[in-house]
Amino acid sequence: MRSAGTWTSRKGRIFVRVSASRVGADWCFFVTGGDRPHLGAVGWKEAGEPGVSHGFPGHRDQAVVDIVLATLAPMAGRHVVLAGIHLDDITPLEIEQVLQLCRTLAQRVLASLSKAQA
Repeated sequence: MRSAGTWTSRKGRIFVRVSASRVGADWCFFVTGGDRPHLGAVGWKEAGEPGVSHGFPGHRDQAVVDIVLATLAPMAGRHVVLAGIHLDDITPLEIEQVLQLCRTLAQRVLASLSKAQA
């Protein structure tokens, strides 16, 4: 496994990090942040196939996994996404901000890794 980079973004108290590693022709992405990074959901996708995601009981990180899988779908290979972002006393507005940061970071990852492979 070879690290391909790390991307971060912050808005107020919200912090999100995406780390990418190359595993042969495939990819592993870790999306963490907040007060207590952890693993709350996992998902995977193979080129040309629909993605699959599952959240651990009591966690809402599946939405993050789904965003990253959908955004990175154009990249070749199999993709695995592990995500866990926790903010104490998170508000509905902050939840939307977390998801928007994840969308933006996933787009940055796609642009950066696509450029590196070109």
